[in-house]
Amino acid sequence: MIKITKAGKISTVAAGLLLVAGTAFAGPRMTFGPNEEGALQIDYKGQFQMTVRDTGSGENNDDTTTNFNFRRNRLALMGKYGDMLSLYVQTEFTEDQNITTLGVANANQGTEFQLLDAVMRFKLHDSFRLNAGKFKYNLSRENLEACEMPLTLDRSLFIRTAYTTTRDTGVAVWGNLFDDIFQYRIDAMEGRKAVSGETSPSSNFRYSFRGHVSLLDPENDYGYKGTYLGKKKVLTVGGAYQFEPEIAYGDTVARTDKKDYQAWTVDGFFEYPLEGLGTVTASAAYEDVDLDDAYKGASPDAGVIGINGQKNVGTPRPVTCSPTCRCSSSAVMRSGGSHRSTTFSTRKWTGTVAAPITTSVAKT
Repeated sequence: MIKITKAGKISTVAAGLLLVAGTAFAGPRMTFGPNEEGALQIDYKGQFQMTVRDTGSGENNDDTTTNFNFRRNRLALMGKYGDMLSLYVQTEFTEDQNITTLGVANANQGTEFQLLDAVMRFKLHDSFRLNAGKFKYNLSRENLEACEMPLTLDRSLFIRTAYTTTRDTGVAVWGNLFDDIFQYRIDAMEGRKAVSGETSPSSNFRYSFRGHVSLLDPENDYGYKGTYLGKKKVLTVGGAYQFEPEIAYGDTVARTDKKDYQAWTVDGFFEYPLEGLGTVTASAAYEDVDLDDAYKGASPDAGVIGINGQKNVGTPRPVTCSPTCRCSSSAVMRSGGSHRSTTFSTRKWTGTVAAPITTSVAKT
């Protein structure tokens, strides 16, 4: 038997407010099988925003630049059968992402349709679960936070590591131990995509090891949240290590000076509701990405240089409460200059004013 549950009707004005809010909109849910053990659901996740940057346009590129765009524009399919097997597939369509924190493009960046996630999840026991497919790898907490539940409007630019985006393809084993006080994660991912020896010295998997300790309410899911909106009392401390051997040449012309990749991070998250006052949330992390100083080579690979190359990153993100809206202002400081952009987004469900500051020493 197949049963379909439709979402309630919503007015055009309310739909527009949901898009501006950047929250997920649950779609129809279909159940099937004996005792309706199977389920399929389609969700839409949109984040519509206005971006204002104080430079980038005009004759000398020093005039204010503004635009409207979808920061995120996604369709997600979720499925499950029983308590052991589930499926998550997510796509995204973006267009003309011309304004970034670091600059303004001199031409339209065009459109892109991509498969963000495609993962099968197996729950054999709460202490032993398996993910297989394309999903978020286990390094920084900030990357693992759900984009629809951020502490600030967006993530730091510096959380991505070399030769990957926010996702990778592979397998992960993870679970919760000691009444959800401790969580472990181990994954083997593709890392740098397989290419010939003319480009890369070797083809190896990238391995990650991550763990955290929750001292108050547990964080026992695979994904974290940037805020629980005062529904939980959380104090979690985590850390991770990741490595991939022989990832790049220090001299791409002579094909010599093979370099290894390794990264490590520590992070902390605290959230506590105060009756009559609101909720206090604080999050901080440090991340170190090491490519054996490949950027100093005679002819280094382009992937070891710049924002996703070798770097040291610290991201303190304090937050306090206010009654009606959320505003985020992100500042990025790099060797060679500083840049600022501001994005405003109203949210009907929370009131926070956040000022994330990301400091980084990026090798260029």
